[in-house]
Order: sequence, then structure tokens, then C-alpha cells
Amino acid sequence: MQLTIYYTKDDQYLLDQIDDKADAERRSKSAVILSIIEEYFEADKKLGEILCGHRNPEARGQQTQARSGLTR
Repeated sequence: MQLTIYYTKDDQYLLDQIDDKADAERRSKSAVILSIIEEYFEADKKLGEILCGHRNPEARGQQTQARSGLTR
């Protein structure tokens, strides 16, 4: 998968933080950004669990029902 993100000059501070974190952890910028997204959206799940849920529509429907308190 490939993703293009466009930044403005106002975003430079965030990009610098991503660069610093990537250097400190010896990881790629992409890995740092994905880990931040993972923490934000799915604090209790790992990225693999998120992606598997998106690939399986039935599991995604069950997750949606569980969140809304509905059961079959």
C-alpha cells in the first residue's frame, strides 16, 4: 500500500518530532506514523488486528454491533 500525505509549512514542527522519534527508536518515519495512528484509533488492539477486521466484513459488522451494544 502506498499513501501520499501533503504537508504545509505549519506542519514542520510535527515532522521534526516524527524525525526525532524515528531516529531515537531506529525506525522509519512510516512506522512511527502508523504507531501513532494505531495508538489513537485502536488503543486496545494491534495494527494486525485492525487490518484483519477491515478485511473481514462479517467481523467488522460484529465489532460495530458490539460497540453499539447490539447483539444478534
